Amino acid sequence: LLDPGVEEKITRIRKIAEENRWAEAMILADKELENSDDPSLVTAAGMVHFCSGDIQGAQRLFSQGISMDADNYESKFMLFLMDWLTGRSAGNPHRRDLLTQGWRSSAEFQGYLARILAGEVTRESALNGWYTDAEKSWIYYVAGLICAQQENPAESERLLKEAVTAAGGDFWAFFLARAKLDQIQNQRLASYKDKDRYTAYQGEMDAFRKTIQTVNLARKGVQN
Repeated sequence: LLDPGVEEKITRIRKIAEENRWAEAMILADKELENSDDPSLVTAAGMVHFCSGDIQGAQRLFSQGISMDADNYESKFMLFLMDWLTGRSAGNPHRRDLLTQGWRSSAEFQGYLARILAGEVTRESALNGWYTDAEKSWIYYVAGLICAQQENPAESERLLKEAVTAAGGDFWAFFLARAKLDQIQNQRLASYKDKDRYTAYQGEMDAFRKTIQTVNLARKGVQN
């Protein structure tokens, strides 16, 4: 059933997530779902569960979203992505459906992202294969994940920063890229044993956070 107050509920979840309080955002989303099964709220809950690191919870919610709408390709892609992260994408039940989406399909972009992960589109080609800021954000996020899997954290961080700053009004792309970026940066920070390098990198992290805050405030000003 559609929930007339769902936008307000999602906005509250987003405000918490914007502060990187993933666990709190997840708890709030679950609480809102107790009184609503609106598909967009289910998707929101799946996203914050994923950002919080609760893969099983995210899989359950995205599967629930598909049970409500068989054409929910955003959820299909997220399920494919999670299987890819754990090396099980070959057996993903939505793999064939995603990879065969043509340019006339409304799900063509999710299919394109899946093809990047599947290696059917090269990373170099993908990074030049976007038309809008939202598309750039998703593509750079996926490319950042690939670099992270290839154990290239510096390049992964660069791509994820691009994804975060390009996200614009696509707040799920922003949150996904931001959550992964935080993970990569914290891992890199912990690897520095030299105090000066540790302090310098921590300063870089803080500076980027301030940049994102400024960008978000400017976007909200434009939207208002």
